Amino acid sequence: MIGGGTLQGSLIGIWSRDDGEKNEIYVFRADGRVELKDYIALDGGVVDRNAPFPQTRERNFAGTYSLVVDVLTIGFTTAVSNDPDDIISPPTRDKVVSIGIRGRTLTLNEPRRQAAVHPPRLTP
Repeated sequence: MIGGGTLQGSLIGIWSRDDGEKNEIYVFRADGRVELKDYIALDGGVVDRNAPFPQTRERNFAGTYSLVVDVLTIGFTTAVSNDPDDIISPPTRDKVVSIGIRGRTLTLNEPRRQAAVHPPRLTP
């Protein structure tokens, strides 16, 4: 994770979520671009992010984000999948959440639930 000092600076970088409910990677760039990689094990088992389709379906979304105080708005403009039969399109509505960062944990406070997103553990 790069940045720091401000919430905006701390948000820049790669954030990984793997909590049993979802398996995702968010990439926030300093220029306002965002990418989301969403992984699904089609057999219902453990997700292997490095496995190709049909073991793991990977959906990639790209777009832009803005952060005003602690309110994060994400709008995706493109969506692709490694599954040739998976017909997806970007969400028609922006995702709007309040966020907080404590240590190495990014928390997205959605209207009805709370989900924690953690950066990957880096090894030297």
